[in-house]
Amino acid sequence: MTNVHQLLSVKPNIPVRTATSQDNILLARQGLETFEQAFAAQNTPEDMAAYLAGTFSPELQAAELADPHNLFWLIYTTEVPVGYVKISTGAAAACLTQVKALKIARFYLLQVCCSQGIGSAVLRQVQHYARKNGFASVWLTVWEHNPAALALYQKLGFKMVGDEDFVLGQDVQHDFVMDKKLI
Repeated sequence: MTNVHQLLSVKPNIPVRTATSQDNILLARQGLETFEQAFAAQNTPEDMAAYLAGTFSPELQAAELADPHNLFWLIYTTEVPVGYVKISTGAAAACLTQVKALKIARFYLLQVCCSQGIGSAVLRQVQHYARKNGFASVWLTVWEHNPAALALYQKLGFKMVGDEDFVLGQDVQHDFVMDKKLI
C-alpha cells in the first residue's frame, strides 16, 4: 500500500490510503457494494439500479478521481478494502456560513464493519486533515432515514444546519445538512 495514514484512535489501527487514478474500478466496486448494502432495503430496485448506474461506473469514478476538488481515501482492514470517503473542496451548501468548508461528499463502509469504531476514526482523520489545510468546518449530508449515521455525526459534534433534496432514481428524498465548526 502506498500513502498509508494510520488512524491511531481505534483498537485495531485502520489503514487508509489516498486513491489514485488507477483505483477507479476499485472505487466503483466499493461504491456499488457499500451503497447497496446501506440503502437497498429502503428503496425500490428500479430506483437503486438507476442511481447506481449513474453514479458508480468506473468511467465516472475516473472522472471524479481526476477532479482536483476531490480526494478519496480507501479504508482497509488488514489488506481488504472495506469502504471509502470522498472529500470535496467544491462549493458548500447554501445554508453554510463559513468561508472555507470541507465537504464529506461520500462516506461508506461495508455493513460488517459498521459499529466497530472505524467510522469515528475516519471522521476524526478527516477533521484533522481539514484543520491542517485551513478549513473552518467540515460538512456533509445524511438521509433523514439513516438513524445510525445521524447518531454518529451528532455524537462527533456535527449540528443540523439545513436540508436539501437527494434524488435516487425517480424518488426525491430528504437529506439533512450537518456541519461541524473546527475553529
